[in-house]
Amino acid sequence: MTPIPATLAALAAAFMTGVFALTAHASPPATASEPGGEFFGHVGTEISEQRFDLSVEDVNAKGGTGTETTVVIEVANAGPARAVPSWKSTGPYAVLGDLPTGLELVAVGDEGWHCPESAEWPRLLPATDPARLAEADFACFFFADLPAGAVKALPVLVRITGTESAADGSLTVATRTTGDDPLDFDADRSNDEAGFGLDVAASGGPPPTGASMRILLGGAGAALAASAVAALACRGRRIPTAD
Repeated sequence: MTPIPATLAALAAAFMTGVFALTAHASPPATASEPGGEFFGHVGTEISEQRFDLSVEDVNAKGGTGTETTVVIEVANAGPARAVPSWKSTGPYAVLGDLPTGLELVAVGDEGWHCPESAEWPRLLPATDPARLAEADFACFFFADLPAGAVKALPVLVRITGTESAADGSLTVATRTTGDDPLDFDADRSNDEAGFGLDVAASGGPPPTGASMRILLGGAGAALAASAVAALACRGRRIPTAD
């Protein structure tokens, strides 16, 4: 049996998201134990199928070794209900990010996001595997409502330290609750995981080959021949001197 405080918390969250709907009745049902009166009425709850569906997609950092670039992670809500922040100190959902090899975190988040230190993650995300938390480079909670069909952007500033492209990073939409908890209203968990990659830009072009090499050698030969002719001309000239 679900404890009463947990039930009340679930009802409050459900009313906020639109998962539950309220229906007012003009008169109490026949089974009501309280007498009718001017200020007496019956409020019933109807459970609907509405939930929200948060998701995240693959991202790639692009640039040359030694440069900094901003990667924008987008969290989308497919609805039909809106995702709302918790009444607690942080929102009920967070984005966990594990950077790929060759990237270094410089800064993450902006207004509307709360990105606490890693020491707080186990307390704020008790349902997440501790091994997953240990792999993450950042965890950011969102506060503002995310209506159905809306997208919330999380900017991540990184420095490219690697010289080769990589695809071993990951993103996760994590929740403070588990799938069995009544506060969990994410309808589809299959789209809560995505990849985080790195595309390192080439620093220069390939060495010349084939026809381009012949043209280069021909030009160098012509330059050497011209230098030799000029040198001979200088040796054949008589330099005048003062008598």
